[in-house]
Amino acid sequence: MNEQIPILKVQHLQKYYPIQKGLMRKTVGHVKAVDDVSFTLNRGETLGVVGESGCGKTTLGRCIPRLVEPTDGAVQFYGKSRDLVVDAKRPARNTLIELRRHIQMIFQDPMASLDPRMTVFEIVGEPLLYNSGLNRGERRDMVARLLERTGIRSDYMDRYPHQFSGGQRQRMGIARALMLDPEILICDEAVSALDVSVQAQIIKMFKNLQKELSLSYLFIAHDLSVVEHVSHRVIVMYLGRIVESAVTREIFEHPQHPYTESLLFSIPSADPSLKGKKRRILQGDVPNPAAPPTGCYFHTRCPYAQAVCSREYPALKEISPGHLSACHFTGSLSLKGYTALVEERRNGAVYA
Repeated sequence: MNEQIPILKVQHLQKYYPIQKGLMRKTVGHVKAVDDVSFTLNRGETLGVVGESGCGKTTLGRCIPRLVEPTDGAVQFYGKSRDLVVDAKRPARNTLIELRRHIQMIFQDPMASLDPRMTVFEIVGEPLLYNSGLNRGERRDMVARLLERTGIRSDYMDRYPHQFSGGQRQRMGIARALMLDPEILICDEAVSALDVSVQAQIIKMFKNLQKELSLSYLFIAHDLSVVEHVSHRVIVMYLGRIVESAVTREIFEHPQHPYTESLLFSIPSADPSLKGKKRRILQGDVPNPAAPPTGCYFHTRCPYAQAVCSREYPALKEISPGHLSACHFTGSLSLKGYTALVEERRNGAVYA
């Protein structure tokens, strides 16, 4: 990752869900699932997106190819053939259709995203029906090649999804996403429903495909151990906003936001020598996104919170090249005992 060439820019993206009450369904408020999110994805890069359930990760991922209609903001794609800009307020249908050819999504539950009444050939080859002039024989040849590439025998293409394991079904979803030769894959918890051994196989395949096809990934996950070993950079979200962003090593070794620190302390330790060592456990639940706290959204759970935190929301500012943090006290966090946990996890890496 020496040369940083942007392939995707997300600018001030918002997704607000209206809260309606009464007989006339009057809007009385909004759930701000994604609130003014901006970031850049570089060509050939894996950008991890982490945070607790309900922080807006999935909504963010679905807003980019407009599977969910955003409230505001713009998505700019810098493709090999041409650049595309999709504005939330002025979407152009032709531009949107072309954008989806270049940006594909892989979902968390492969069984829920595969039609049980369709064969593997019909599922994986469906994009070709609407985006190519190939006949059935030519489509079967393409599906066979792509299935073999993703680890499924091509003579299984006339079977149905229920005849496969969870890992095989996820490979089908990946093959379908790759059918139109996209440049970006959005992976929404793509390995979280799989066994650990299968996770390792799928992650290895993701890495191989990235090298072979020059793919860029937006990798959404709650498992920080996985994110650490697949991502080049990481953004941390809380209640719909980015609270920290940096290269992966910086995030995991020198976090500059209390929420990031709390997430890192929550990673389970397998080293018996560290048993009994005090960890800073994140207390409480994620606040109601329909009525977030005043000031910094995290101050109700933050061990470092002071009076200013309940009054003012901190700006997301650059504290070192490429490292952004939204905290009033960035640079003054006390991380005693944290270094040992970092080393333990790094030495015990599973996804090398």
